[in-house]
Amino acid sequence: SSVDEMLPGSTAEECKLNAKYAISCAHKMGCTVFTVWEDIVEVRPKMIMCLMAALMAEDMRRNKLNRADVLREMASPLPMSEPQRAPVQEIVAEAAAPLGRERKPSVTSMALERAAS
Repeated sequence: SSVDEMLPGSTAEECKLNAKYAISCAHKMGCTVFTVWEDIVEVRPKMIMCLMAALMAEDMRRNKLNRADVLREMASPLPMSEPQRAPVQEIVAEAAAPLGRERKPSVTSMALERAAS
């Protein structure tokens, strides 16, 4: 599985490889990716948002969703259970964790999750 491909991220090299793997997965999904691995490792929020937007757009295309469908999903309340992260978000978190920059799921990431499900 793709999670098995992830490295622990305990070294800078492992972080680099994890970030490259995340971008490679996005390419394999068919996304147009403007983000480079350095953007993920250095946790550049705007570039990570570009990557998430590309993933969301591809998901919308695959599931034949339009903007109204996504907005309707975003407006529905989230269940009060433990937050779940999408695989790409886990990859980004893995790449950033050794640098002490692990982030909590954001409103945007939760919206992307809802759109993907």
